[in-house]
Amino acid sequence: MRTIAMMILGALAIMLSGGCGTGDQLAGDPLKYPYNAPPEKAAKIIKNYRLLKEGMAQELVLQMMGTPDEKNNIYNDADHFESRTADGEVWVYLVQRLKPYGSSYDRKEKSVRLEFGLDKTLRRIEPMNMRGTDLPRDRQSRTGIPGAAY
Repeated sequence: MRTIAMMILGALAIMLSGGCGTGDQLAGDPLKYPYNAPPEKAAKIIKNYRLLKEGMAQELVLQMMGTPDEKNNIYNDADHFESRTADGEVWVYLVQRLKPYGSSYDRKEKSVRLEFGLDKTLRRIEPMNMRGTDLPRDRQSRTGIPGAAY
């Protein structure tokens, strides 16, 4: 139920922000599609996301990973969304995104999503479609699926 509510809130946020673009470019999106990170940036993301640990300070993550490609607010419920009271942030580091719209699968996105709480500490690390970048054994997912965040 909470997932459905968050999906509805996300769709509402996109509609209200005018994020419905046409063609292969979203309004306000600085990326050109298909997007592939420069080789140095991609190597840095692939190497350093494996070194991240939950509980790390946002400043340390910024030093290790560089500036994220996207920053999005997290709202835990509809009241926080309506009052624009964020409950944290998600930073997205892109290695590849071939299209500006659709699911991460549809866009052939390879990325790392990092979730921070209000205390500005890392609370979740979610690699998306990062095959070929095996995780160390201590970072295997609780689902038993290598590379899955949870």
